[in-house]
Amino acid sequence: MILISVNYIVMDDADMDSVHIFTLLLTHFYRFLQKLIYERPYLYWYDSAV
Repeated sequence: MILISVNYIVMDDADMDSVHIFTLLLTHFYRFLQKLIYERPYLYWYDSAV
């Protein structure tokens, strides 16, 4: 049995465009990739400082 662990890291900056992109990506992950969020939580979000 081979166990593969993959982490997904999403990075953005702190301006207003990133808030819109963050909302779109979060909606996409919630609608289409719920297994990535709930069953195996390997999704991380990095938000840089201003």
